[in-house]
Amino acid sequence: MKPITKLAATASAIALTCLALYGWWFDYFSSIDFQGTVSDKALLIGNIQSYQPVSLFLTQLRAQSLNFKLESSTLTQDKSSRPPFDITTVTVGQFSHLGYAGELIVDFFNDRLAGLRFYPSNIIGYQQALARNGVDLSSQGNYRSRNTRIWSGTDYTGKQYIGWEDVRLAKEMEVWIKRYS
Repeated sequence: MKPITKLAATASAIALTCLALYGWWFDYFSSIDFQGTVSDKALLIGNIQSYQPVSLFLTQLRAQSLNFKLESSTLTQDKSSRPPFDITTVTVGQFSHLGYAGELIVDFFNDRLAGLRFYPSNIIGYQQALARNGVDLSSQGNYRSRNTRIWSGTDYTGKQYIGWEDVRLAKEMEVWIKRYS
């Protein structure tokens, strides 16, 4: 191996190691509130925004006369030094977006709307409607703008859905699990 090629390979290895260490350091030592909010909320499906509390979301559903089911689970019921990890799920039976009806499942992390999954009755038609509105999932099944990630997926029962999440809250959940579970 030529000296310049060997030097370039060594420099690349050092750079990748530094990048990996920075990612590890950020996950374990950065200051994260796990309950804080932001001023620039991510726009998810329709006019639903991230970071809104469960109570506000339920008020909006009631105002639209939408039926829903509320489920909640708490990982940190003990009085430990761990910050809370509360997941609340709201299922809306008949939600409509872009003219397509289906089930909407909304997830909250520590009383902040983090993400959702929409199960339209016609997934192909709905994906085409999204594409007409500037969200093209055809290339990799994944679309991202600013703090919003949109993807197509299949759940454990084989049902297809379109998911939305605020990437900041997804990262918070990931960091919490790495630090405290």
